[in-house]
Amino acid sequence: MDPDEARRRLDSGGVWLCLDVPQGTELQCDMAPLVVGPRFRGIKMIPPGLHMFCWSAGHDKHATFFLFEPAQVEPWRWQPDMEDLCEVKDPEQAARLSLAVRNYEFDSQLGAYPEERRQHWERLSYLITPSTLSRCAIPLKSVTSAAAQEGNAAFENAPLPPSLGDFAALPRRTSEMRPEEVTQNNMDGSARALQILGARFAGAWSELLAELQLSFLLFLLLASLPGLEEWKAGVCLLCSCGELMRSQPDNMAEFVRVLRRQLEQVPEDFFRDELSASNFLGPAITWLLQEALPSSSSDAPPSSSSSSPGQRLLQKRVARLREVMMQRFGLDMDPREPIMGFCPEDDAPVVVPSAAARPSRQEEEEEMADAETRGGGGAGGDSGGGGARWKDEGEGVSAVSRMDWMLPPPGMLCEGGG
Repeated sequence: MDPDEARRRLDSGGVWLCLDVPQGTELQCDMAPLVVGPRFRGIKMIPPGLHMFCWSAGHDKHATFFLFEPAQVEPWRWQPDMEDLCEVKDPEQAARLSLAVRNYEFDSQLGAYPEERRQHWERLSYLITPSTLSRCAIPLKSVTSAAAQEGNAAFENAPLPPSLGDFAALPRRTSEMRPEEVTQNNMDGSARALQILGARFAGAWSELLAELQLSFLLFLLLASLPGLEEWKAGVCLLCSCGELMRSQPDNMAEFVRVLRRQLEQVPEDFFRDELSASNFLGPAITWLLQEALPSSSSDAPPSSSSSSPGQRLLQKRVARLREVMMQRFGLDMDPREPIMGFCPEDDAPVVVPSAAARPSRQEEEEEMADAETRGGGGAGGDSGGGGARWKDEGEGVSAVSRMDWMLPPPGMLCEGGG
């Protein structure tokens, strides 16, 4: 970086001032992990926009979101009694610290924002807004964690649990539904997706996808189980929306782009790891391929004469998603093969016969007896200032090599501060 560019980034970038953080503490700045060294006092040159910072707090991992304006300073301090980072809330103290930052008194102790990782962060978070965070009960500068419990808001500085919309909450059947409607509602998630879209997101697709992005980031960077479950439910629901792929292909194409970018960041053993090997994602994506790609040949390019621009865009992005599954995970998703064992959101489709076709009680008892006779069976940074060092994650796509809740590979040691 030339001196003029460095000066421009220094003057216009934000600063997260982190005082008294113990040496060896692990922090995460967007997609870049670091280990605190003896002289670390924070991070400078933070680009304007939304950012997520995580840190180890005792036996837990905490996180907060900032929306940085140019030259904004956020002073925080480590509280030894709480083993946690907390915002400096005294106005006079915060003003003095901010002035000291602008006078470059902390400059040699501040690590530079990892600009080479910026694009990867923005690709995963570009739809998230302050209203997204407020709706999910983790507004800007609030602290959340994977272990946060309901009722924590009553305690000062306690981390808040995210309140994510439940994509799997809507029932598939109601007493008012006709049998054919129950069948359709179970086979295609479009009606339920539109109901969630209107009830929670006021019809805004960008906010629905923003919550999907937030759930994924909480899962990936904070090891949040609620984040994983919400992301899983959202992906399964949207992958089953065949009718929406035909009626709203542009919105579904945006969903496919969000999903592809997320899969580019998960570890390559994601589909083999025990905690994710229930493997809802492979069958869900196969379901998506069957609905989105031409039925005659999955490899044939979309015909300009037989599809709209939105449908061609959707097919193009689904084809790219399939390439990622093959190149990154070694999974060849063939949409022409039947899906075995996939139940969207863990529930099998229910086909409800009409009243005239329903079997008699005697026929039901005979079927049950036959089933018992046959037996059971079933249809899965290069460097930072202030003594902090960015962890190397390899060349090319800056993916998270291991998630926090996975056992590290043999011989892998955490870097120390210097």
